[in-house]
Amino acid sequence: MIIKLCGFTDPEQAADAARLGATHVGLVLWAGSKRAVTDEGAARRIVQAIQAAGAEAVAVVVDHPDLLGLIARIGADRVQLHGDEPLTVAADLRGAGIPFWRAVRLGRGSAEQREAEVAAWIAAGADACVLDAFVPGEPGGTGAQVDLALAGRIAQRHTAVLAGGLTPDNVGAAIKAARPGGVDVASGIERAPGDKDTQRMRRFVQAARDAAAETA
Repeated sequence: MIIKLCGFTDPEQAADAARLGATHVGLVLWAGSKRAVTDEGAARRIVQAIQAAGAEAVAVVVDHPDLLGLIARIGADRVQLHGDEPLTVAADLRGAGIPFWRAVRLGRGSAEQREAEVAAWIAAGADACVLDAFVPGEPGGTGAQVDLALAGRIAQRHTAVLAGGLTPDNVGAAIKAARPGGVDVASGIERAPGDKDTQRMRRFVQAARDAAAETA
């Protein structure tokens, strides 16, 4: 089970997430986010703290103009595409040897369109698709919940990471309902945007692990 805690702005909190059992820890490199890390030096320090604590560092980007250069400069292990990047970006990332996930916002268009979008990105080389909620004008991190029935159908066919409105209190039920390959949380483990709560992180990881064991 992939357990990704996301939206970190502080290296020590990011390292705590890894030590508490997160398999992936994310930072948002988009200036429009409430959790933005816009200074590349600061981003590099967060990435290094995550890696030193034993997790994979995920750079969350939204239509970044110099994606390959950014990843080279900050040293992230993986990219999560969260904007309107074209499918051709997949070939660039594969050519550079950079693993990536693609965010797909359920609720934008029809269920059939979103299922086709997931299939296209997986075929292009994405290791997984992050299934997030669609909120007009917001690429992610809204706390809105996804359609678990649709997420479950997608997760039956493809590696899917469930996001959108997850908390320590509901992640177990969401995993049991959709049976995804992983879960992704930002607002559900915070005191304020970018400021993580250690107890919420601990409870989220444990609840996800317990539900994954029950559904294995």
